[in-house]
Amino acid sequence: MGVKEFVHAWNLERASQWEILAVLGGITVVLLILALRDHQARRLTVRAQCALARRDFQILCRERGLAREETELMRAYGRQFGDEILPGLVASNFTFDQFVRHTLKQAEASQIPRLTAVLSNTRSRLGFRPPPRGITLSSTRELAPGQILYLVFSADRFIECMVREVDEIRLRILVEGRVPRTIPLAPGAEVRLHFNRTNDARYTGTGLIRRVEAEDDGIFLTLDHADQLRREQRRQDFRVEQNRSVALWVVPDLEAEDLAPLDVLNHQAPERVTLDDLSGGGASIILRRELPVRQKVYLRLDPTGCYGLPVVGGTVVRSSRRTGLSCWAVSVRFDDLRPSERQKLVRHVFMQEREIARAG
Repeated sequence: MGVKEFVHAWNLERASQWEILAVLGGITVVLLILALRDHQARRLTVRAQCALARRDFQILCRERGLAREETELMRAYGRQFGDEILPGLVASNFTFDQFVRHTLKQAEASQIPRLTAVLSNTRSRLGFRPPPRGITLSSTRELAPGQILYLVFSADRFIECMVREVDEIRLRILVEGRVPRTIPLAPGAEVRLHFNRTNDARYTGTGLIRRVEAEDDGIFLTLDHADQLRREQRRQDFRVEQNRSVALWVVPDLEAEDLAPLDVLNHQAPERVTLDDLSGGGASIILRRELPVRQKVYLRLDPTGCYGLPVVGGTVVRSSRRTGLSCWAVSVRFDDLRPSERQKLVRHVFMQEREIARAG
C-alpha cells in the first residue's frame, strides 16, 4: 500500500490497524536511515577537518621551532576543546592568550612556576610578545620590556612607568620620576592603564597592584595583567589638536653641523607658524612655504609661557601642500628630547586629551 492509498484508506476508514502500523513503521525507518546518513556524513567531515587541523598544527609547530613540551601542552588543550582549534593556537595571538588563561586557571599551585616558564617561552617563540604590528593586542601579557605605560588614578593624576619584566602571571613596572603623595601606590589599588603602541593604536585597561617595592632604581610595582584591553586611538603617539601660534627657527643647511642651538635661537629671528597638532614625539605645523624633508628646525612650543613646554629641536619628515590653500602642512619629528622635556610634552598632551574626552 502506497502513501496515497494509505491516506485515501484512512479517509474512508477502510485501513486496518496492521496496515496503519506498517506504514508508520516504514516512514520511521526511512527517517532514521536519512538521519543516520546525515550524522555519519557530519562525523566524517569533522574527522577530516580535525585531521587537517592536526597536520597544519604539526607543520606550524615545526616552523616555529617549538619544543615537545610546548607542543604537547597545546595538543592537550586541543583534545579538551577540539582539535580544530590547534592551528589557531600557533597562528592567532588571541587564541593563544585564551589558552594561557585557561591553562593557568585550571593548574594546581605547584604547577604554576613551571607552566609560566613554558608558556612564556612558547609565546616568545610564536612571536606574540609583542605581536607583529597591525595585530591587536589581547592582554598586557603581550607587552615587551621597555614599553611605556601610564597609570591613571583620576582625571588629573597619573604617572609614567616602564615595563621591566613580563610573565604569564604578573607585570612588573618601574615608576619613572617622583610620585606625588596624592597618588595611592598601595597593594590592592585598582588603576587604569594607558599605553601607546607605535604604529598601531592606544590601548586602555584595568590592573590591580599586587606589590610595591622601593629599590635603588626607583619604585617597582607588580600588577595583575589586564585581560580586557580596549583599542582606541589609532595613531603613532597620543596627539591633540592645538591651532595656536608658535615660533619656528629653520637651521641653515650649510651650517647645521656647526651651529649650537643657542646660536640659532639668539642670532635668527623666528617666524610665526600655526601649531596644528602635538604629540610626545612630534608636531604638525602650518606655514606659508614648503620645508624639505630632513630639514632641521627648532620650535618654541609655548611662546606665552602658559603651558611650561620646552623649546625643542626636530627634523622635517613630511611636507605637503594644503589643497586649495597657499600653505603647507609640515610634520616634524622631535630629536634628542631629554626625559624631563618628554615628560612635560606627554603630560601636556595627555591632560588636553582627557579634557577633550570629558567635554565630548
